[in-house]
Amino acid sequence: DAYHIVRYRGTTNVLEWNDVILPFLKRARLDSIRHFNGIKVDRQLITAMVERWGKETHCFNFREGECTITLKDIAILTDLPIDGDVVCVDSTAPPKVVVNMSGWQHFIWTVTGLCPPEKGDNDADGNPPLSKGQVSITWLTAEIRRKHNPEFGGIPLTEESSERDKDIYARIYILGMIGGVFFPMKSNNLISNSWLKIILGSWDDMGNLSWASACLAQLYRSLCNASARAVKEIDGAMFIVQFWAWEHLPWIAPKVDPDKEWGPDHPLRHEAYGCRWLGETTCDNLGAHKLEEYRRRLDHLWEAELKFDPYPERIEAHHVHKFPLHPGQWCTRVPLICHHIVEWHLPDRCLRQFGSEQCIPLDVPESQKGYHGKDGRQGPTNWPEEYKSLIRLWNVRQDQDIVTASHVGRMGYHDPYLETYRRQSVRYMTPEGAADGALVRN
Repeated sequence: DAYHIVRYRGTTNVLEWNDVILPFLKRARLDSIRHFNGIKVDRQLITAMVERWGKETHCFNFREGECTITLKDIAILTDLPIDGDVVCVDSTAPPKVVVNMSGWQHFIWTVTGLCPPEKGDNDADGNPPLSKGQVSITWLTAEIRRKHNPEFGGIPLTEESSERDKDIYARIYILGMIGGVFFPMKSNNLISNSWLKIILGSWDDMGNLSWASACLAQLYRSLCNASARAVKEIDGAMFIVQFWAWEHLPWIAPKVDPDKEWGPDHPLRHEAYGCRWLGETTCDNLGAHKLEEYRRRLDHLWEAELKFDPYPERIEAHHVHKFPLHPGQWCTRVPLICHHIVEWHLPDRCLRQFGSEQCIPLDVPESQKGYHGKDGRQGPTNWPEEYKSLIRLWNVRQDQDIVTASHVGRMGYHDPYLETYRRQSVRYMTPEGAADGALVRN
């Protein structure tokens, strides 16, 4: 279908926010995630962006060159930290089986006091609470709601509640946000046991993880999978793609009420910059005609209409202050890892996003195609051992910075980068865009 609109399920099964769990999320460096539940996603916009995605280059192909979602974008829009260890666990060592409980049942029960049955008692979505290496978020959140809902004889969670009750509520809240917002699968109500090992583990260990790189790894994988023509559904944190498009392509962004402009008086001025788009949406009922309009406008996009580096300096400075690191780590050519997923961060293809002169980029790592075959269905695998050479590269990422001269002015038509890009890339989605490009060339 030439005008097929990709399906996206959106957010479900997340516990209601409660301020008493904020200290726990701060320990895990995940306090910013609380702002991003329930965001409406413009599926036509996502479809138009997916069509321009390069599966190997990890960039959107536009008329005037490549542009992509970088570690810098993730850090500034969501406040997730870049610095830290990769999110990757050994799935060959499940918890030990105990009397009357499987290993995973006992592990979940020990941490949360909940024991999901493996047979019968399906959740509200018809799925068993624990099955085939996955646990139902729907079941977990329903059990916690019953525990703290007075209508079911529960006790509300307050400052006077026990630390254990707050701890459990915080963990189940994070699991819901992980499985439903930041790292969702297409099922949208199941989460893998690999995440259980992390979220039900040590708070200090969680606080030492690079959440931004893991989020970007899965986002890249979601865009790569959806870019296949036969695929009709997408997972991943698509709200980030939407926010990124609104920042870098301001002509498609909602008009923000002047009273909500991001300034010193904004109530969320100390939070993630993406919070400025909360509550904003675009019309999602124009069907194929809206997708066609996105395609047409993106085909005719000039360099001046694309904001390569849209973030004010004070916003960048705020993020560096909150998560101390050298800003050069935003522009590092490095593998991004999230459990079995490996996707390369290739900022040398979009240096204008860092205020640098765009040169002809390095070749895409030859191993990238092979990593796309790792889809988590290979069975239990010791991923830290499997990816130890890649993890070493991540750990010395400060040595992989891409540095070039500052970019000044518009690139000429015969710039070496643009000539190479035009030979190697598909830049137009419509016949009209291609014809217009031919006129410019001639």
